Amino acid sequence: MSEKKNKNQPAPFFQRKIPFYWLLLPIAVAGLFAARFFRARPAIALARPGIERDSCPPQAVRRAGYDLIRPLMYVETPCQSARLEPLRKALEAVIEDFKSDGSLTDASVYLRDMERSEWIFVNEKLRFQPSSLIKVPVMMAYLRMAERDPGLLDRPFVAQLPASAKPPRQTFATKSIKFGQTYTLRELLRYVIAYSDNNATAIINDRVDIPTAERVFTDLGLPKPDLLSGPNFHMSAKDYAVFLRAIFNATYLSEKDSEFAANLMSQCDFEQGFRSGFPDGTKIFHKFGEGGNRAQHELHEAGVVYLDGSPYVLVVMTRGKVVAKLPEVIKSVSRTVSDALGSKT
Repeated sequence: MSEKKNKNQPAPFFQRKIPFYWLLLPIAVAGLFAARFFRARPAIALARPGIERDSCPPQAVRRAGYDLIRPLMYVETPCQSARLEPLRKALEAVIEDFKSDGSLTDASVYLRDMERSEWIFVNEKLRFQPSSLIKVPVMMAYLRMAERDPGLLDRPFVAQLPASAKPPRQTFATKSIKFGQTYTLRELLRYVIAYSDNNATAIINDRVDIPTAERVFTDLGLPKPDLLSGPNFHMSAKDYAVFLRAIFNATYLSEKDSEFAANLMSQCDFEQGFRSGFPDGTKIFHKFGEGGNRAQHELHEAGVVYLDGSPYVLVVMTRGKVVAKLPEVIKSVSRTVSDALGSKT
C-alpha cells in the first residue's frame, strides 16, 4: 500500500522554486570581487625610518677597481650603541684610574658586537703607531699574493736577514727563527703572527709585494699607508678593527684563507693582556704590538673574542712611560668587557 502524499510536507530543496533575485546574488558578488582584484593598486607609501635610522644610516664600504661589480667589504653603522653606553662609561673609568696613578698616558678602546652590529669607542680621537699589529694586514697581503701564485707559501728558502733590515728590540718575545736555516713562507708567517718574531718579520717585509699590501688598506676603506718607511704611521683603534672584521666575515680573503689567518692568530702566545682578563678557555684570535719610543711606550692588542658564543671585535691601544705597566691596562679592559658581556644581555 503506497503512502499518501502529505500536502503540507515541503518539497525537496532541489525541487523548490528559487526566486530570480537569488540567482543574481552570486553574479554580483563575483563582479565585486573581480573589480576589487583587477583595479589599479595604489602605490604603497613606505613608513619613514625612526629618528636613529635617519640620523645614522648604514654605510656600505665596497672595493673598487672593477667594471660592473663593487664587492662588499663591510657595512658601517655611524652611531655608537645606546645599549652599550654603560659599558663605554665603565671603560672610560678604567682608563682614568690608570691615568691617575701614572701608569698610563693615553688609551683607546673599540668594541664591536659582530652579531648586532653595535659598537662603542672610547677616546676616538687618539691615534697610535700600529707597530706589530701591522703584521696582520701584511699576512693578508701574502694570502692575496698566494691567490695569484698558489705555491708561494710552501717554497723553501734559507732565511737570511736583509742587509737593510734592523729588527727592533722586543720586550715581549718568545720564539725566533734562526738565520741560515730553511723555512717556507708559511712557517715564517707562523713566527710573525703567533710569536711576533721581528727576525721573521724582517724577511717577510722584504719579500712582500708593496702594492698588494697597500691595497689591503685601500680596499678596506683606509688611507694608503707608507709601508716603505716602516709602521711609523698612525691609526685609530676603530680603523684597525676593519682588518679583524674582514677576516671574521671572510669578505676580503677566501673562507679558507680567512680561517687560516684566524687560526694563526689564535696561536698568539701573548698571555698578559686578553688571555689574563678573559676567563680561561675563552675562544679568541688576536695579535699584540709594542712600539713607541723611549719617552712613551705603546702596547696594543686586538682580536675577536667569543663571550657565551657571541663574537666581539676588541681593540685596545695604550701609551705610557713604563711598558711593563701597560699589559695591566689591557687586562683590566678585558675583564671589564667580560663582566659586562659574559652573560647574555
